[in-house]
Amino acid sequence: MREAVHRHFPGGVDLFFDNVGGEEIDAVLTNMAVGCRIVLCGAISQYNISEPSNLYGVQNLPLLIFRSARLQGFVADFGPRNHVVDNLLDDLTQRGQLIARTHVVDGFENVPDALALLLNGKNRGKLLAQV
Repeated sequence: MREAVHRHFPGGVDLFFDNVGGEEIDAVLTNMAVGCRIVLCGAISQYNISEPSNLYGVQNLPLLIFRSARLQGFVADFGPRNHVVDNLLDDLTQRGQLIARTHVVDGFENVPDALALLLNGKNRGKLLAQV
């Protein structure tokens, strides 16, 4: 993961929106540009771990100091302005400035497998079940 991030962002990562946690956030921490901003919105890679000893311990937090970077939690709740955000995202998507990927699993009987994909981080894009 670290090598892939470095290869695709040789100048370092400026902004990272994290829903996964674990190894992925560590890979970004080791490849931050100076002034990098990291937004934490989830940690799906850690939600389904039954043994606390199996949790992934992020190892590279001190690099935030040396790169003058910022790490901040985020919950997507804009209250009465949710419709404004929805309209903006729809507009950006329609103009091709924001690309939304979806991963569709067909059939209600496959919903448990879809959930496993989500919890294992193996889906690519927003996971949907078509029933």
